[in-house]
Amino acid sequence: MFKTSQKKELHLSLICRLLAGAFVLITFSIQGKNSISKWARALAGIWLLQNLILISSSFWRLCLYVEVYSLTRLRVATMIWMLIVGLGFLWLILYSVQRQSKIWLFNRNAVTLIVVLYLSSFVNFDEFITRYNVLTCEEITGHGVSLDLDYLEHIGAASIPALNLLDAEIINDDFRRQATSVKNQLQSNLSNQLVNWRTWTLYKGELISEINLKKSLE
Repeated sequence: MFKTSQKKELHLSLICRLLAGAFVLITFSIQGKNSISKWARALAGIWLLQNLILISSSFWRLCLYVEVYSLTRLRVATMIWMLIVGLGFLWLILYSVQRQSKIWLFNRNAVTLIVVLYLSSFVNFDEFITRYNVLTCEEITGHGVSLDLDYLEHIGAASIPALNLLDAEIINDDFRRQATSVKNQLQSNLSNQLVNWRTWTLYKGELISEINLKKSLE
């Protein structure tokens, strides 16, 4: 998890970037897009570009946090939020430099938001997070952060494929037993969930089928 100070710093940074964009947009609205000189537009574009660079710097720092503390749902959500904010600043730069209309700016941001969220709906982030944490953990690579089995158990059934990878790669027998215990518990929880058809999903159905196939081959 983020330390409290790190989370506050990141949130404050994003809020400042949003306020900077709102300031430029309001200023252009008050002055009128035709009354602002080309130098003022150039300076506004440079200022927005600076904020875009700062957002990129925050994203890079977040990637460093992931290397040290592993990947979590919150960090994935923050990355997506930073992507949306960064693209929003890119549209603001084009808006100020090319003298586009507010409708143009609104449409670009709306389409960006819809596309990012739509594409995100096709990604199983829980499985991606657990696979990443397993493949980069100290127990497999020999360096980096130790795998947090409690967090994998917290995520739930999506951790099972990653734990299967861990079982094939890990050398430490004690840690393998702990990981196997977590995996067995998750598989048991999944089987109990699917007793009720209301909890059935395509992903869970495919996952339990893979588990049953693997057990039949053992």
